[in-house]
Amino acid sequence: EKGLVRARARRARDMAGSFNPQDVSNTLWSLATLGVKGEMELVRALAKRGRNISTVFKPQDVSVTLWALAKMGLTGEMELVRALAKRGQDTAGAFHPQNISNTLWALATLGVTGEMELVQALAKRGQDISTMFKSQEVTNTLWSLAKMGLTGEMELVRALARRARDISEAFNSQDVSNTLWALATLGVTGEME
Repeated sequence: EKGLVRARARRARDMAGSFNPQDVSNTLWSLATLGVKGEMELVRALAKRGRNISTVFKPQDVSVTLWALAKMGLTGEMELVRALAKRGQDTAGAFHPQNISNTLWALATLGVTGEMELVQALAKRGQDISTMFKSQEVTNTLWSLAKMGLTGEMELVRALARRARDISEAFNSQDVSNTLWALATLGVTGEME
């Protein structure tokens, strides 16, 4: 299996210059999901390609790519993160709850706090579509805001707290724990019913 992954990684590295946004995001997602380590030449080639074509990434490609970078702990790819943050800001109106949740989780996990325009655009979009969020998306979004210390996004927090109340039966124990931690960390008091 490792030989197959290494062979495919070499081939992907050689072809990275022709990858489209979905190819970039899917390949990085696959590496992160497989827990592949040591393919930094491929990651660098994909990051370079991603930066070069970032203006045509769709919201799904933005969120999956950022998620993969965070999952792999690749804090050294900040040029790609910045390019995708700009693209995310430009396309925030098309983000779905999972895109919002994954993107904010990735930024929080990477320790990125300088992309406030993207966070604000996603917070606005999240407010608008808060009734579409599933339990894990609510939890991960609130956790991300708390992890980044973003107490200024209280309208989104309130909208997601209402959503959490409405779908409380769908929450597992981890969702409950993480949501309560996030709300406490964000300074949400008893006024949220």
